[in-house]
Amino acid sequence: MNDNLIITERVQLEPISVKHNAFVLELLNTEEWLKFIGDRNVHSLEDAERYIQEIINNPDKDFWIVNYQHVPAGMVTLIKRNYLSNWDLGFAFLPSFSGSGLAAEASIALINYHFKTIEQKILHAVTLPSNTKSIKLLSRLGFYFEKEIDREFLHIYTLHSNIK
Repeated sequence: MNDNLIITERVQLEPISVKHNAFVLELLNTEEWLKFIGDRNVHSLEDAERYIQEIINNPDKDFWIVNYQHVPAGMVTLIKRNYLSNWDLGFAFLPSFSGSGLAAEASIALINYHFKTIEQKILHAVTLPSNTKSIKLLSRLGFYFEKEIDREFLHIYTLHSNIK
């Protein structure tokens, strides 16, 4: 688990911790999370704490809470999935922050952090083809469509680092 903070002009990214249980409970039960990411069976504060602890204990998951004006607005993630050769970028925000540009700002910060700290210079993103808002953001971030995989017809997007 990383203990650093990532700070941009408008947001502060902090590693997820059990203190974020109420926010995680809310985020994981939003309509978009359930539709595009799936039900994680987090329906109580205790479930949220358990979910967070599983993330913290997994070296293949790196979740960051995105704070805007000292309020949790969303989450950006890096996951090393067994079916991908490189890390996978993910993001999810509360509906009230949709269209604010915070997802792009936080994602760029995490991408830069990742490429500066990890040897690999390629990053993936996985989404459903129906998740047009995520696809639009991935395109803005410089990701390109690479392929569709049989896992629920997921689309894989790829970004190559320009950091030397």
